[in-house]
Order: sequence, then C-alpha cells, then structure tokens
Amino acid sequence: MHPEPTVAGNAIMTVRINDVVKMTGLSRAEIYRLLLAGNLKAVKYGRTVLIFVDSVRDWLNSLPPATFHDPRCCDIEEPSRDHG
Repeated sequence: MHPEPTVAGNAIMTVRINDVVKMTGLSRAEIYRLLLAGNLKAVKYGRTVLIFVDSVRDWLNSLPPATFHDPRCCDIEEPSRDHG
C-alpha cells in the first residue's frame, strides 16, 4: 500500500513523484534530476519518495517568466530564404 500525500490542516505538504510529474508536466527523469541537483526537497518513507509541495512551488517561482512574441509583429526578422 502506498502512503497518501502528507496533509497538515487542509494543505498537502508532500506528494509522490508521479504527482509532481502531473503538476509540472515534466518527465519522471527530469524530476529525479531536479532532486539530485537539490532543486526539489524530499524525504523517503520506506521505498517511497515524498516531495515537499513547497519546494516544487519555490522552484517554479524561481524560473524566469515566459516571454512570447506575436508572430505577426514586424519587429522580429525572419531569416532570409534565398533559394537562389
């Protein structure tokens, strides 16, 4: 039987790796890389890795904001397509 997420009051404190995959859209391998790099904090309960939700939130908040450009905008120059 797998442990349930750790709950304090009404807030979930820890989640399993598959939950972090669903939360972030990243692969399991990338989550393990983040754990190894110390970007995410976790504890072990038997064979189960429990990742602190706050560490996921903190890591996401540390990332630079996404920027987007309107492809119709004239400020972005298209590479020349000289087929010549």
